[in-house]
Amino acid sequence: MWCFLFGLEGRIGRANFFFIVPVMLGFLLASYAVWTAELSDLPSAVDDLGYEAVLPMLFDPLPHLVATIAFGILVLLGSFIVFAAVAKRLHDRGKGAVWFIPMAVLPMAAIAIAFFLMEHHSRKPELYGIVEGVLATLGGGGMGWFFIELFLLRGNDGDNRFGPDPRRIDRPEGPA
Repeated sequence: MWCFLFGLEGRIGRANFFFIVPVMLGFLLASYAVWTAELSDLPSAVDDLGYEAVLPMLFDPLPHLVATIAFGILVLLGSFIVFAAVAKRLHDRGKGAVWFIPMAVLPMAAIAIAFFLMEHHSRKPELYGIVEGVLATLGGGGMGWFFIELFLLRGNDGDNRFGPDPRRIDRPEGPA
């Protein structure tokens, strides 16, 4: 299981990739839960105890430090699981892991820049409106193709330079 989640070599098919997706979502939800657990009881604590009693709890650095460290560990583990799964899925499609950059990182960067420009478009709104639209369209199209590549398209038939076909592993070659 360790190599399945964290290994960077070999190939995985769509079915195994669909198995890893809930694990990735679990790490995302766990990291969010750790990050917000500290402040989730704050409104009820204020109602029960009053602001004077709750105020010192906000400035205690130890719980925030522990939550931040746990959040960082969960995000790093989850990110590595995502990268390993995507790399192996790209291997199944006959592409190296470096394809993660043009297929996911660049579209996400384009979308992030578009959102940034939307927030700070006070100087030349007519120019930024066009740039935002182009960046958002390119980023959305790139992420759409990334989704199609990972979830919908079948892997290469037979062995490729990254390993044996995951659909043919542990299957007999012919009639017994």
